[in-house]
Amino acid sequence: MVVNIFYINLKKTVLPAVLMGVLLFSCNLDSDPVRVQVYKSGNGWGYEIGNNKRKIIDQPFIPAVSGAQPFKTKEEAMRTGRLALEKMRDTKRLPTISSLELDSLNISYRK
Repeated sequence: MVVNIFYINLKKTVLPAVLMGVLLFSCNLDSDPVRVQVYKSGNGWGYEIGNNKRKIIDQPFIPAVSGAQPFKTKEEAMRTGRLALEKMRDTKRLPTISSLELDSLNISYRK
């Protein structure tokens, strides 16, 4: 009799909690729709970070350098955008990119 009561309580409390956890976890796998997209910007490339609802960052030019210099390639724009997104996720703030970080990413720009 004790085993049956335990099984019934387990079935009523633990099982729904586990199922709810599995459901929430599976939904959270796609809950971070923030992404980097590159786009043509003048005679080069830029990037934006956002999701379907809003744009968080629009970066048509290379950050941390003087003048309005677009990225030379879409790959350079994507590398820098991914670094910015990674920094956003780590710090929960808008990122800053330094010229040393640009150099480490092999971003070409006029100094």
